[in-house]
Amino acid sequence: MFELLLLFAAEPGVLHTREELLRRVWGEVVVGDANLTQSVSMLRKALGRKRRDWIRTVSRSGYVFEPPESPVAVGSEHTLAEPGRSFHPPRGWHLGLAAAAVVVGMAVLASVALHHLGRSDQTLPESVALVVLGEEGHHTEVAQAARLLEVWLGWKLDLVPSVRRLHMPHFSSASDHHVRTRLITLSAGPLPHGTQRYYLQAHDSQYGGHWRVEGRSAELVTLVESLASKIVAELVPEAAGSDWPAINLEPDQVAQLVELDRLTRVHQWSAVLEKGKDLAEQAPGSAMVHLYLARAMGATGQMRVAHEFLQKARALLVSAPDIIDPALTLWAGTLGVESEQALEVAEQLTEQYSRRTDLARHRAVLLMLNGRPADALDSARSASWYLEPPAERFRWLLLKSYLHLQNGDLHVAARQAEQALDLAVERNWMLERGLASLTLADIDRGRKLGRIDGDYYRQAADLLKQSGAELLALQADLMASFGEAGSNSDADLDTLLARARAAGQTMLEFDALRIIAHRHFHEGDIDRYRRLLEQSASMADAMGSDTARQFALLDAVNESFLRGDIDNMQSGLKQLSEGELQGEARAWVQHFRAAAHLSRGGFVHALDVLDETVLDQAGPAIVQIRECLRGRIYLALGELVEARRNLERCGNSEALVRQLSGAAGLAHVDLLAGDRQRATERMQWVAQSMEDLTSVPDRWAIAIELGELLARSGAADQALTQLQAVLPALHDADYPWLESLALTGLAEAHAVMGNLEATHQYVKAAEQTANGECWYVNYRLTMLEAVIAHIEQAHDQAHQILIGLHEQALTRGDILVQVLIDDLLRQWGYVPVCEASTCEIMRLENGLRGATMEWLVRGLPTNDENAEDRSLAWH
Repeated sequence: MFELLLLFAAEPGVLHTREELLRRVWGEVVVGDANLTQSVSMLRKALGRKRRDWIRTVSRSGYVFEPPESPVAVGSEHTLAEPGRSFHPPRGWHLGLAAAAVVVGMAVLASVALHHLGRSDQTLPESVALVVLGEEGHHTEVAQAARLLEVWLGWKLDLVPSVRRLHMPHFSSASDHHVRTRLITLSAGPLPHGTQRYYLQAHDSQYGGHWRVEGRSAELVTLVESLASKIVAELVPEAAGSDWPAINLEPDQVAQLVELDRLTRVHQWSAVLEKGKDLAEQAPGSAMVHLYLARAMGATGQMRVAHEFLQKARALLVSAPDIIDPALTLWAGTLGVESEQALEVAEQLTEQYSRRTDLARHRAVLLMLNGRPADALDSARSASWYLEPPAERFRWLLLKSYLHLQNGDLHVAARQAEQALDLAVERNWMLERGLASLTLADIDRGRKLGRIDGDYYRQAADLLKQSGAELLALQADLMASFGEAGSNSDADLDTLLARARAAGQTMLEFDALRIIAHRHFHEGDIDRYRRLLEQSASMADAMGSDTARQFALLDAVNESFLRGDIDNMQSGLKQLSEGELQGEARAWVQHFRAAAHLSRGGFVHALDVLDETVLDQAGPAIVQIRECLRGRIYLALGELVEARRNLERCGNSEALVRQLSGAAGLAHVDLLAGDRQRATERMQWVAQSMEDLTSVPDRWAIAIELGELLARSGAADQALTQLQAVLPALHDADYPWLESLALTGLAEAHAVMGNLEATHQYVKAAEQTANGECWYVNYRLTMLEAVIAHIEQAHDQAHQILIGLHEQALTRGDILVQVLIDDLLRQWGYVPVCEASTCEIMRLENGLRGATMEWLVRGLPTNDENAEDRSLAWH
C-alpha cells in the first residue's frame, strides 16, 4: 500500500493503467488484479474520508492521483526592488517601485519552507513529504494530534538546512533522481481494550523507519513534541540532541493552530491575521505562531510588523540549533533587512546545491533586492523550474516576468505574467490573481510609454482588497487615479503615506512621493513637484538604501538637465556610475551622459556613449529616445540621411510626444534639404497635434522646437505666437535652459520680421538667462550677435565673431554650423572660412541644399554699400 502511495504521489495527474501499476509496484511477484483493487481500497481508507477522492478511478483504464493544490504562501516583499520597478524615463518614472517589489517578493516570502538550505558537506539534499492517514472515526482530539504532528514536524523540517519539505503536489518534481524523497505517513488512534490511551506514530514508507509514542489524551501535545524530536533526530542527525523550543500551546489551542495552518495554505490572509493575533495573545511563547503572523504580515505588505514578529520568533528560538540561523537570515533578507548577508548565504548554497530551484529563485530575488537585476535574470534563466508544481511555477513565472520588465523586455514579461495569471485563475488564488494583474498593468503602462489605463489598476486593486492586501490595493488605486481626470491624488497620497509608514514600508512611502511628484510635474505644478522630490531625496538618505539614493540621484540629474546645469548633471552621473548599475538603470545613465555631451556640442562623444548602451536591457522608451538623440546628433554632423533614418525611428512610437519630436526633427531635416513644402506639412501636423499632449512640460518642449522651425520657414508671426505663449510658464518654472531656448527663438523670429530692436532685446535676455553651457543656444545667439554687428556697420567685429564661432564648430565637428557660417560670410562679402569648392562639396555630399542663413537676414536692413567691394577683394 505504501509503495502504491509513493508512486501515486510521485506522479500526480498521470493516468496509471492497471497493468503498469502491477508491474511497477509488484515487479516480478505474480499477483492478481484483485490485489490491486484491494490495495487501492485500503489506500483510500488510510487516506481518510477527506482525502479518499484524491484517487480517481478511470473506467477500464486505471487510476489518477489528484491531490488538491496546496500553494505555499506567496508573500510580498518590501523593497524598491532594489531597483524598483524599473528605471523609466525621469520625465515619468511611473512604475510603482515598492509594489513591483512586492509582486516579485511574493516569490520569496512564501514561508520558511521556501528557504530550505543545504548541508555543509557534499551530500545530496533530501526531500520529505508528510501525509496524515485515517482521521475519520477517531476522537477529535486524537485526529487533531495527528494534524498537530504534521504542522509541528513540518515547521521544524522547514527550518532545518538539510531537508526540503514537499507538499503532495510537489511530488511531481521529485522525479529528479538527484534528490532523495521520503514519504512519511502520520497517524493516531486509540489503544485497544478501553484503556483510554492513544498512540501517535509515523512510518517511513521508503526506508522502513517507524516511530511510535503512547499516552493519554491530556498528554497529546507532549506526545507530539516527543515523537517529532525522534523523527527530526533520525532525518537530521546534526540536529540530534538540540534543545528545540516547546510547542507552548494548551490542548484547547491545538485546533486553532491547525486551522491557522490550513488558512495559511489557502492564502486566507485576513483570516490568518485575525486568528493569528488572537492565538499569539493566548500563547505569547509560541515561536511558530509568531512566524505564521510574520508570514501573513509580509504577504499583505506590512513589512515593519512582519519583521517585528520575525524578531520575536528569533528570540524564542534562541535555544534552537544553530543550523536554523541561515533560514531565518534568508527570511529577514526578503523583508528588506540583512539583504547583503542573505545574498551571501544564498550564493554559497546555490553553488553547493545547483539543482535546488527554490534556492535558485531565492538567489535571483536577493540579487534583485541588492540592485543587480541583470544578474538576477541570468540566475533565473539558468534554473530548471518548468517541472515544478503549479504553486512554485507561479512564483517563477511572476519573478521572471518582473525581471524581464525591469530589464526592458516587455514582450516576454507580458507572456509570463499572463501565464501566471492563468494559473492563479485556474487555482482560484485571490492574492496571486491580484499580483499578476498588477504586474500586467505595469507592463501595459510600459508598452504605452507612461500612459495609464486605470481599469487595469482598479481590477488589481479589487483583487488585492479581497485577499487582505490593503496596502498594495491602495497603491494600485493610486496608480489608477493617474488615468482618471480630476482625481484627488494628493489625498490618496496622504492616506498611502500614513499607512505605508505604519506598515514599515519605507520604500513604498518613498516611491509614492516620487509618483505624485512626477504627476505634478506633468501637470505643470513645478513647485509642488520639487518639494515632493526634496522629501523623497531626504527619505532616501535617511533610509540608507543604495537603490533609493540611485533614484533620488536620477531625479536630481533629470532636474539639472532641464535647468541646463550640465556641471551638476555630470556630477550626479559620476556618483551614479560609481555604483553597480544594471538593467534599465544603466541605460538611462548612458542616455543622460549622451545628452550632456550633446548639449555641449560633444557629438562624437555622445554617439560613442549611445553605442555603448546595452539595448537588450532597455525598454521601448529608452530605445526610442536613443533614436531621437542620434537623429539630433547626425543633424548637427550634417549627415541628413542618418538623421532622417533615426528621427523616423524616433517618431515610430505610441507616445505622442515622441511622434511630435520625430516629426519636428524631420521638418528640420526637410528645411536643410531644401524641401520647404514637406517641412511645412510636418509643422502643421505638429501644431495641430501638440494640444493633445497631456504633459505640460512636453507641450513646452514641442512649442519651443516648433517656434524655431516656424521662424526658419518664414512664418515668424506663428513662431512668436508659439514662443510667447510658453515663455511666462518657463520663467515661473525656473527652467533657465528652456527659457533661454524660447528667448533665442523669439530673437530669431523678430529678426525674420525685420525688428532689430526687439531682436537685440531678446538676445540680451537670452544671454542673461543662459548659463553658457548649451552649444545649441550659444551658437544661435552668437550668430545673432554677428548679424546685429553687421547691421550696425561693425563689419570687422561681425567677421571676427563668425570666424571665432567657426573655429568652435570645427572643433566640435558641427558641419551644419560650419556650412551656415560660410553661407553668411559669403552673403555679406566677408572672407570665407573655406574654399568655395570645399564648402560646396560639404553641401552636396550631405544634401544640405537648404542650409542657408537667408531666412534670418533677408528681413533686416543691411545699410551695407561695401558688401560687393569686400566680395571682389577676397576673390
